[in-house]
Amino acid sequence: MSSLSQNPLQPLLNQLTRVACLLERYLGMQNDQEPNTVVVTTAPEKATNVRYERITVGTTPTLLAPATPSRINISVVNGGAATVYVGGDNRVTIPTGDKPGYELLAQGTLDNDTYVGALYGVVAAGTIAVTIWEETK
Repeated sequence: MSSLSQNPLQPLLNQLTRVACLLERYLGMQNDQEPNTVVVTTAPEKATNVRYERITVGTTPTLLAPATPSRINISVVNGGAATVYVGGDNRVTIPTGDKPGYELLAQGTLDNDTYVGALYGVVAAGTIAVTIWEETK
């Protein structure tokens, strides 16, 4: 017969249970009262790599970042005086086109911690320099 080893997280779970009971008492939660909501958050995942790059965006869709499954966060900073239109594929257009992109206004920043697909940018006229900060695992 094999012996079961104790879950290494059991002491933490016991402590959390005690804290939850104390909170319940402190917040006055009784059988006949509506329970309050307690939210527990965890620390965000940490990046181990970063890519920093300045890219010139023109009037044809320009790849800003390839699809990266290990991406944790990406920031795109528009360093120009006009809007950059950002989209998820190389068919992104300005607002009058058939696939208008997200409007990243002049001197604006796009920050995303959930999207891992490709990003493209395009401008209506001329060129604009954007800066990419991409964090990955």
